[in-house]
Amino acid sequence: MVERIEIYIKNEKVAVPVGFVRPVIDHPCLDRNISRVQRILSENDRLALEFTEQFANDKGLPVQVYDVYTFKGRLKAWLKRIRTTPTIIIGTSRIEGELTPEQLECKLQSCAT
Repeated sequence: MVERIEIYIKNEKVAVPVGFVRPVIDHPCLDRNISRVQRILSENDRLALEFTEQFANDKGLPVQVYDVYTFKGRLKAWLKRIRTTPTIIIGTSRIEGELTPEQLECKLQSCAT
């Protein structure tokens, strides 16, 4: 019997340029680019997370999401020997790597039975 579903994903930090500042007119050595750090989720991880949450809601199972970018997520992934993201663990079954939505749905159905 499956008690819960675990999914391991990876958010990445990306610098997003916001603007350009020149504090003193005609003095280029003081020029500064202003950027903001934003965390983004890759397309494959986002799709896997959406399909997993939808599947878990249909089956009435809780989902635990671990971000391997955080310390806790990295530690859990290391303890379970997870090397790639996204990785989905249902009971004793694992679904690893990048899959198409059709493949992911098929594997989720087969692992939950």
